[in-house]
Amino acid sequence: MRIIGGIILLKLMYIIFKPKIFGRNPKGEKKKKMKMSPNYIKGRFRNLEKTKLLTDGVTPFESVSQFFFGGGENSVPKEELPVVKTDLNTITELTGIENYIVWFGHSSYLLRAKGKTYLVDPIFSPYASPIKGSVKRFKGTEYFEADKMPEIDCLIITHDHYDHLDYETVTKIKDRVKKVITPLGVGSHLVYWGYDENIITELDWYQENQIYNDDKVIIISTPSRHSGGRTGNKNKTLWSGYVLDIKGYKKIYLGADGCYGNHLKDIGNKYGPFDMALVENGQYNKCWKYSHMFPKDTIKSIEDLKVSRILPIHNSKYKLSSHDWNEPLIEITRLNNLREKEGKKKFDILTPKIGEVVNLDDDDQKFTRWFDNLNKY
Repeated sequence: MRIIGGIILLKLMYIIFKPKIFGRNPKGEKKKKMKMSPNYIKGRFRNLEKTKLLTDGVTPFESVSQFFFGGGENSVPKEELPVVKTDLNTITELTGIENYIVWFGHSSYLLRAKGKTYLVDPIFSPYASPIKGSVKRFKGTEYFEADKMPEIDCLIITHDHYDHLDYETVTKIKDRVKKVITPLGVGSHLVYWGYDENIITELDWYQENQIYNDDKVIIISTPSRHSGGRTGNKNKTLWSGYVLDIKGYKKIYLGADGCYGNHLKDIGNKYGPFDMALVENGQYNKCWKYSHMFPKDTIKSIEDLKVSRILPIHNSKYKLSSHDWNEPLIEITRLNNLREKEGKKKFDILTPKIGEVVNLDDDDQKFTRWFDNLNKY
């Protein structure tokens, strides 16, 4: 009954008060552009493959119960997570590393390449939910906040779920963002929150954009098998992954939420091989197997994308499923080691601590298994 009561309360908040955190659906020209998309059918965006919200036989009540109350005592870490307190404004000055990624936990990270800074799906709020007190961040992950972010050349958003498009974060960094890339419809939230619509570019799947008005950096929206929309707005906005093609340097796949599908092989064939990929690995559950990839699916997606160097994301900051908090990283590294025993190619799976600098120009950089035993770190 507590679960049902919480859902009813959330719906009432949306209908009566419409807090800004819920955002705003596209209108006018933006909605007309959406309707022209081949992926927009009968008022909603659709996946390329048939994709259900819940696994067959699972009731909405069971799914919500798993989300809020599922999992054992290790679904949330008992100790603070180890965090490297990196000064994001002095990385090159102090280390000499010019091209890098700094992961902030979950799917948030800063990418610096060839003099440009990209921030992807930033969320620095205490809660990955519009309901304060639910989906609380893990202890230790609070070090990186919006005010620690440097000037951002391009803010990249994969979709508008609360754990990827965070109202509190994006409003705080607004004056430091020069350009924004989003899927179709998602830019309307940002305009509603005070962003200049002239710096926002919305892309449909397989559309591309020259970020800096030249041909040196191209970003391409790619399909994902997931969903979009905030409270009460199911699939009214699009969800995407991206190819970041930095000409003469590297091609990087910026992965999105979603379950495994044929689109991954299509992306690999069309745009691969990639030099680096950030791929979803976490928050999976048997109740919503069509929403997120299990580690075995992540391994398959790595093969399909034609990439050997991977940073697994969507883990280690918020509890959004019932699995142990460190299971995604333990399992994907186990499966990777098993490949070697089976005579298959072993991937270079990077497991940095939150805040640790990943050098994009050092293919031999190694990281500890910090997620095995927190007491050691």
